[in-house]
Amino acid sequence: MPKPQKIAAQPRIDAFVLRILLLLPFCFGLWFLLSLPLLAPVAWLSDGLLKLFYPDLIAEVVQQVYTLDVITRIDSQHIDASNQGLLVLTVNPLLYGYGMPLLVALMLAGLNPGPLGNLFWVWLCLLLPIQVFGVVMAILHTLVFEMPVSVAMQVTDSETGRNILALINQFSSLILPGLTPFIIWFYLQQDYLLELIPQLKRLYS
Repeated sequence: MPKPQKIAAQPRIDAFVLRILLLLPFCFGLWFLLSLPLLAPVAWLSDGLLKLFYPDLIAEVVQQVYTLDVITRIDSQHIDASNQGLLVLTVNPLLYGYGMPLLVALMLAGLNPGPLGNLFWVWLCLLLPIQVFGVVMAILHTLVFEMPVSVAMQVTDSETGRNILALINQFSSLILPGLTPFIIWFYLQQDYLLELIPQLKRLYS
């Protein structure tokens, strides 16, 4: 008698979501432990970009464990008469880099992540630039909206420029870091996604 063929079990969306919820704490914990070396290129690239485009405002960007100190060329007495020396701004770059652990959790939850070494190139080419972009926008937003007019005018001298900067800062902090991992995951695991959500098969047919 012919042996009955085994039918491959279809992935279940509830099991997929459960795996994500279980993996997220582990992935975020590991990402936080690796943040010290991962933030070094963020500090270096942010420093280079800001000094390239705003050499009269930015002196240096320095990594301080999990934050970045932005040493400006602004006399702090312009902000607070009781302070002396140059004004230093502090930025939390982790707010713009959480896409990496989210992407890893999505890939692992799919049970067929493929070569995880490819994630390095995804981080280098996509997630790292997005994190640097968010840091730079946050710094410029602070200079324009929280500093004296004389400082803000060195970044943008028009109301339109201020509005555009505010919009881009919101996009780079609230939307881009969280949305990008899902877009990358959709692209890398299209086959699994089609199995996970059968309704999408009709869209691709």
